[in-house]
Amino acid sequence: MMFAVVLFLAANVLFRCPVLASSQGFPVASVGQVVMGTVLEVTVIASTAEHARTLATEAITIARHWDEVLSPFLKHSELTHIQKHQGQAVYISEDLRWALRWAAELARATRGTFEPGYRSTVTSATGANDGAPLFSTLLLWKHGGVVVRPGTYIDPGAFGKGIAVDAIVDWTLAQGAKEVFVNFGGSSFARAALEQTAHPPRRLLLPDHEGRPVGIVELSSGSLSVSESGTRADATPITDPSTGAPIRLSRTAAVWAAEATAADAWSTALVVLGRDGLSLAREHGVEATVIDDQGVATTDRFPWYSPPQPKKQTPMTAAKELHLWSCACAPD
Repeated sequence: MMFAVVLFLAANVLFRCPVLASSQGFPVASVGQVVMGTVLEVTVIASTAEHARTLATEAITIARHWDEVLSPFLKHSELTHIQKHQGQAVYISEDLRWALRWAAELARATRGTFEPGYRSTVTSATGANDGAPLFSTLLLWKHGGVVVRPGTYIDPGAFGKGIAVDAIVDWTLAQGAKEVFVNFGGSSFARAALEQTAHPPRRLLLPDHEGRPVGIVELSSGSLSVSESGTRADATPITDPSTGAPIRLSRTAAVWAAEATAADAWSTALVVLGRDGLSLAREHGVEATVIDDQGVATTDRFPWYSPPQPKKQTPMTAAKELHLWSCACAPD
């Protein structure tokens, strides 16, 4: 997944804005910090400034908890622990159990195009992982524990941030927040409010490969995730599990879903599937837009505020004009 917008970057530094503004007469607080290798910003509207600050600050703690559970880079994370003990039954927390089962469900729904499992060696002439997609068979559940099959690994990159975002949204609303908006790395967003009509929706910009606006997405509720793959040097490759090869075409998927975890998984899947996957996404209650060298394809209910405008193109300029990528920009 490509994190195309970086708002600020500083390791282990907490940024605070005690009261950013007043929204419908209520104070707004925002806290940002680097978590999971990128910037997480949480904005909360609450009845008092102190309550808003507390909830926004604790939201960062929630994200750090999920990093301790799912990070493949932290030596003491739960995921690292089970992968170090491949082939052995390891007891795991309810949080990790839930995350892995949710990822497996999404892998099935996307027909394996969202694939968080991989093998340590490449065995086929095409470069594909033997037996891919394999996440549904990577884990064995035994007597309250889990066994990771030897030689297989879990990459939470396409769902870890989404799980943290969902946890933040659920917790802050349960603690009395009137609204919460999450921007995780400029690619995963969520907005929820106790009264959906009380506050204006958030608007997120999707520009093209050269930074020109493609359209504006209106996020009144739910989550938006943007993933891309292509020829840009700074784009993070997304692999087609059926071949083991990275997607080389310039392709961007922007996905709306009720939950951030689903949005993250489906945005990855649609980079693999392309516009042909839009009908499958719609069957699972997901709205999406795919931007590729053919232009923009979208489901009927994708939450455009200002949709892309068709423009005349010549064959000579079409490839350049429609060689699109996307980032999502935080609203005013």
